[in-house]
Amino acid sequence: CRNAGMDAAQGEYICFVDADDYIEADTCQKAYAKIKESQAPVLSFNVLEILPHGLKKGIFFGGNVEKDIVWKGMESKFFDNRFACWHLLICHDYLNYHHFYFSSDRYYGEELLFMLPLLLSAPKIKLLPDCFYRYCRNNTSLIAKDMSARLQLLKTVSELKHFLLSKKEYSALLSGFDNWCCKFAVYAYNDLSENVIQRHMLCKGLRQLLSDKTYKLFQKQTTKDSL
Repeated sequence: CRNAGMDAAQGEYICFVDADDYIEADTCQKAYAKIKESQAPVLSFNVLEILPHGLKKGIFFGGNVEKDIVWKGMESKFFDNRFACWHLLICHDYLNYHHFYFSSDRYYGEELLFMLPLLLSAPKIKLLPDCFYRYCRNNTSLIAKDMSARLQLLKTVSELKHFLLSKKEYSALLSGFDNWCCKFAVYAYNDLSENVIQRHMLCKGLRQLLSDKTYKLFQKQTTKDSL
């Protein structure tokens, strides 16, 4: 659907909003003014998660201060951020020039496959601390109900690691990437609490993809969470 939306879009910039979420009425106006002023191809803002028990501010590559950044200035902290395509305003021409599209064969982890090349290729990224996006936690969504989708994590991790290894300049990101993979894997593992077979398949695949150090950390964290 997002790919179809990008192909159909005729505007100068693109912003993704999921059907069960919403943005503030003046989000596009404010974000547009900032990205035009910056001349960055990508702008990122923060997210307010709407949970059953209240609100939670999410730092989605927006930070706490308005500024322009490049990824080379934050290698050690790059993967400390949370990633989702719906906290971005992106130049349409930039997407078309680099042929950035979402993977059509999965819906778990596909956003990072889209975002990582996008953010790493950008000459600069405009960060806004504003929480423009309202993410409504939905336990009835497709991804929430389809537990088997968690196994798509294995293919995603493999492709992302291959991408980071494709250029020497990305090697500085690998340590942070391993730690991010561990967190993502623990999340997926916990989601599969009622399916022992799928948990086994996930662990088997991760054992081949993660470093010994990272896999041991994954085992330690999942054992701790199950106690």
